[in-house]
Amino acid sequence: MLTPFAKAIVIAALLVVGVGLGFAPRADVTLPAAELEQPRPARGV
Repeated sequence: MLTPFAKAIVIAALLVVGVGLGFAPRADVTLPAAELEQPRPARGV
């Protein structure tokens, strides 16, 4: 039903959304987590 051009737009949109949701939260979660986990045991103990 969709034209090849429309399919390309849909696929591109899905890739952009998937990459955005895949990388953005991981960067926000893993980087602060790594920074917080290291000082806490060292200073806490």
